[in-house]
This record gives sequence, C-alpha cells and structure tokens, in this order.
Amino acid sequence: LGRGGFGEVYLAEMAGRGGLASEAALKVLRRDLAPDGAAVQRLRDEGRHLARLDHPAILKVHDLVILDGRVALVTEYVAGEDLEGCLRGADPPGPRALVEVVGRVASALDAAWSAPLGEDGRPLRLAHRDVKPSNIRIGRFGDVKLLDFGIARSDEVTREARTQTDMMIGSPPYMAPERFLDNEVRVASDLYALGATLLEGVLGRRAFDLPVTMLAAHAVDRSRYEVYLDGLLAEVAAADPALLSLVRE
Repeated sequence: LGRGGFGEVYLAEMAGRGGLASEAALKVLRRDLAPDGAAVQRLRDEGRHLARLDHPAILKVHDLVILDGRVALVTEYVAGEDLEGCLRGADPPGPRALVEVVGRVASALDAAWSAPLGEDGRPLRLAHRDVKPSNIRIGRFGDVKLLDFGIARSDEVTREARTQTDMMIGSPPYMAPERFLDNEVRVASDLYALGATLLEGVLGRRAFDLPVTMLAAHAVDRSRYEVYLDGLLAEVAAADPALLSLVRE
C-alpha cells in the first residue's frame, strides 16, 4: 500500500479464531533497523497509544507482532484515499465535504486529548503532532480516519522513543509556530495543523509551503507571521467568505 523511510505498509489477511478472516493493514519496519532504535520504539509507542483510544475517526489497532524477524503493527484497513490524494485529484472535495472531514478529525483530536487514562479519570492529554492531509484517510463509504500516531506524545504516560531534537519531529508546513520554539504538549498545536489542512483545501495549495528557516523566522517574529497570515486569510475571503471565521479560529 505504501513505502517510507522506515518500512512498508501492506494489505494483509488476518485469520481469527474459527477460521474467520478479515482484511488488515500491516505496517512493517525494515529488517535492518536496530531492535532498540527510535523507529522500533516509535512503532511500539504508536501501538500503545492507539490501543488506549476508542473513536470512530481514529484507526483501530489489532496487534503488535514480530513477523519473520520484523516488527509490525496490525491495524484496520480502510479502503479509500488519503485526503492529500483527494485534494490533488481531478475532483477535489468541496467546502461542505472538507468541513465535514475537518470536523471529524477535530473530534478525534479531542478524544485523544480527553480520553481517561486510569481509574481516577484524569485525561490522557495525547497530542498527535503530525496532523496533515496524508495522515487523514477518507474511506470509500465516507468514513474518516486519523492515521499515524507514531510521534504522538502525552506527558501523562511514558514513551519509549526519546530524542534531543524531539521538538522538530513533524511536518514543518503544518507545525504551529510554538513547535519551533519548545517541546510542550499542546492540543492547540494539533488544531493549528488541522487549520493548515483546511487552508490547503480551500486555497488548492499548501498554505505554509516555505523553507524551514522562514517558518522558524515566523515563530520568533510575530508581526512577520501575522503579515503572511493576513495574506492567506484575504485569499480565503475571496475564495469562500463563509469559511473565513473557521479558518481564522
């Protein structure tokens, strides 16, 4: 189904008890990755995070296994297309469909942040940290799934994966300015990324497709950032005034 720097994703058949079989997605890491390396640790973190969550717009995880010496995460398979592919296609989603998708992802983010962690009822406070069109799956029957919790973080639970450059892990065009300055876990940063995704759908192009140095400059110079943002909002007002207040928020 796809290939990245750390492995591949396959469409697989999962056999259950009684001989029942169902389709599943299999995220398999490269064989040469160290068992105690960051990629393996992140995959285990992703499996543990997903196992804690129960929401119709969050991908369900079935198991974390070793297959032929390779670490693999088994999740539900959603037949369809990533939002990125939909936006780049010949018939991109209109405003109503786009807002519906964004609303469902917002609900998923709220669920990840508010999910109860233990018997005392305290919230998990899990931030996704990599919300972008390619991590939003649109099913052929209209379902919406938020994918890839590999770099998600909560200060309430212990992660295996740790790195000195943790604050810069993510996709810069969708990272909130504060992500360039500190490593705090904020649900607001996810909402910013979701807003950048909505902007992309409205404008028909990536809104913050700038060099990382310029994005970092926006983070430290508020006035410079606001001038750039005002230009984007002016384009939204011209393209679809009804969405201006939602994008601005």
